Amino acid sequence: MMPRAWFLKTAVLLAGICLSLSAWQSLGQTRVAIREERLPDREKSIRAFATVASVLLSPRCLNCHIHGDSPLQGDAETPHNMNVKRGPDGRGQAAMRCTNCHQAENSSEPHGPPGREGWRLPPPTMRLAWQGLSMGELCQSIKDPRTNGNRTLAELLEHVRDDPFVNWGWNPGSARTTPPVSHEEFVAAVVLWVESGASCPQPETEPR
Repeated sequence: MMPRAWFLKTAVLLAGICLSLSAWQSLGQTRVAIREERLPDREKSIRAFATVASVLLSPRCLNCHIHGDSPLQGDAETPHNMNVKRGPDGRGQAAMRCTNCHQAENSSEPHGPPGREGWRLPPPTMRLAWQGLSMGELCQSIKDPRTNGNRTLAELLEHVRDDPFVNWGWNPGSARTTPPVSHEEFVAAVVLWVESGASCPQPETEPR
């Protein structure tokens, strides 16, 4: 039988190893944070926008931010069933109004229609279209009041934080994926992007 002192020494040694590993991990995270803090504002801004773009180009956003008049649906971004169209106000056409199927809340039925109060597409006069854009083009598009809903950067921050449709993306209902980062991380990335200059990648140097 091993002596009690041996067990105590072993326990102390293992505890020391765990504390050392934790300290090294914490030091590594601190070094990463320091490196990020020391980045030039333009590089910091572009890195933050990469996180922003990962949300804007996810199906939860992209399915409605389209160039044409037919919304997409599902994670596969397939054309909407029943040949649904945008209509003159973004809320559908004649007897095919969006709210005929999309109610104030997500359907409780599996694969049923998602829902929020006043479900709609952007109107044809301000399509807010991101489909097919490079990161640089997307960045310029959401900065420009002519293509972002007539918003300043301050209003854009308020929009991504508080708008019910933006928040719906993280509560999309049955069998739908959410964006790749949390809503809190998304808002923080938008804040960092704006505060560090709202810089954009160069469209001509990036692949589509």
